[in-house]
Amino acid sequence: MRPEYYDFSNVDYKLTVNFTSEDESYEKQPNGNMGNSYPIKINKTYTGNLDSSEDIDFYKFELSSTGKISLNFKHEQVKGNGYWDAVLLDEDNIKKTELRANGSEFNVTSPEVTLSKGTYYVKISRPEYYDFSNVDYKITIMQKLPPVTVNVNGSAVKQQYTPVVKDGIVLAHAEGLAKALKAAYKYDSKAKKITITKGKTVITMTIDSRKATVNGKAVTMNAAPGMYKVPFVPVQFIAEKLGYKYSFDAGTGVVNIKG
Repeated sequence: MRPEYYDFSNVDYKLTVNFTSEDESYEKQPNGNMGNSYPIKINKTYTGNLDSSEDIDFYKFELSSTGKISLNFKHEQVKGNGYWDAVLLDEDNIKKTELRANGSEFNVTSPEVTLSKGTYYVKISRPEYYDFSNVDYKITIMQKLPPVTVNVNGSAVKQQYTPVVKDGIVLAHAEGLAKALKAAYKYDSKAKKITITKGKTVITMTIDSRKATVNGKAVTMNAAPGMYKVPFVPVQFIAEKLGYKYSFDAGTGVVNIKG
């Protein structure tokens, strides 16, 4: 529309609406209490935002076995000041550890606490009587993990390169994993393309991309393959697409693949 009292022009105009979808690493509303808390994974960073001084964000995570846990909280620089409280609670609403961050502290980690297997919650809020800020924050449930081992049908896989855990997802040496699953492996270093084939199933992936194909059909992986001297791939994705059952115990670091 033409602003009132301003000159008019009938030339064509172009309007573009930009849309960026939010992935699972951004909190989903509503999550203002334990009952609708947003489920998250250990050792994966999530982004959230308190959109008012009264807003509260709840997150929920599962601990598969006893382990040492701490909270890490980061935020962008804020004008003036702003405060956040992050509290780790058990199912009975009992506080286990906590931290307080302000506008001048961009990276804060809580004291480490030993927790038993179970369900836990993280509550993010503005401390009462303190200044409010609505800049995005990042929260990570941190757990020191043991070295990862991979078992296929009960037998340990001899890995030339140790698997890694990134954002709660296990990645392993692509060629070694393919061999353990009795699949063919090919890597095109120029195109950074990985191909794993077993029977009629053909999986293609590209380093640093979550996009893949399975028998020519486009799919999105939960993690991108990466280079750790050699190509690494997400173990769960490969195993399940080849027809195996997959499980991972973060407390013991053991991956079990059966099929």
